[in-house]
Amino acid sequence: MHRLGVRGVRVNLIFKSGVEVSDVAALAEKVAPLGWHLQLLIDITEFADLYETVASLPVAVVIDHMGHMPTSCGLGHPGFTDLLRLLKEGRVWVKLSGLIALQHRRTSLTTT
Repeated sequence: MHRLGVRGVRVNLIFKSGVEVSDVAALAEKVAPLGWHLQLLIDITEFADLYETVASLPVAVVIDHMGHMPTSCGLGHPGFTDLLRLLKEGRVWVKLSGLIALQHRRTSLTTT
């Protein structure tokens, strides 16, 4: 697959498909020698050890759909503060996708 241009693996931990959080580290170890990244579809409000898990991975990590965090959780939520910490340390990228999901919720997002 690498010869065909594949450079990453998306792991869906929101919609149960048999992949568990405990599988992420093993998968990262397998793709690290190839220089691939992991893209994680997670709900950061339900990922209790987000910082510890992601910070220990030997690959670049992309958090898909902005971490799937409901805006009602607020900026002080531990999952959000962990995500900010990972961003500040350069350990992750956050993919700004899935904005349509916010459209159906009341939110006070500000655009700049």
